[in-house]
Amino acid sequence: MATPAGDKTRPTSSKARAAAMNAVQNRLPGAAFCDLFAGSGAVGIEALSRGAAECTFAESAPAALAALRRNLTECERRSLAQRQQPPGILVLAQDIRKLLAETIGMANAAINNRNHKQFDIIWADPPYALASSYLPELLLFADAALEDDGILMIETGNAVEHGVPTGAASLRFKTEKKYGGTFITSWEKKRAPSEGQG
Repeated sequence: MATPAGDKTRPTSSKARAAAMNAVQNRLPGAAFCDLFAGSGAVGIEALSRGAAECTFAESAPAALAALRRNLTECERRSLAQRQQPPGILVLAQDIRKLLAETIGMANAAINNRNHKQFDIIWADPPYALASSYLPELLLFADAALEDDGILMIETGNAVEHGVPTGAASLRFKTEKKYGGTFITSWEKKRAPSEGQG
């Protein structure tokens, strides 16, 4: 798999990636997956290889985007060589913070303008040094962009707060796992029983 040149992108370790995917394996077949701060796309591509129907990759760094596109081209080539329908793939090459704000403000219309389908699983791997500053926006984004019972998973270099900001009340802390120097924390979207009923 192609990886970005330089040291600005930190790939998710294979151990952490496998553990994260194993944790949601039963949710992956047919799922709509979102890979934020996608880098080379390794996490999203693994989700597709495990049965996810589609993946939206969001990345802004030029070197990472170049590697991501090479890897996705190879992914599609392999699908065609095996006479399989290529998975649904969307690459959003834009500033992640802007994307989060747009999605929160537009009730998910910006990121899902192809088919208006929300995500079943969101994976986010922000720069470790900025993870705490991104956390409230990622939680608000997940509240707007996840299907009910959907999962948000965030990779960080340290333990993070488990609470959620006002406006993300449907998210519930689920688990925190540590793999070496990597933490993967997850939340699940659970609406109150009265919501949507009238």
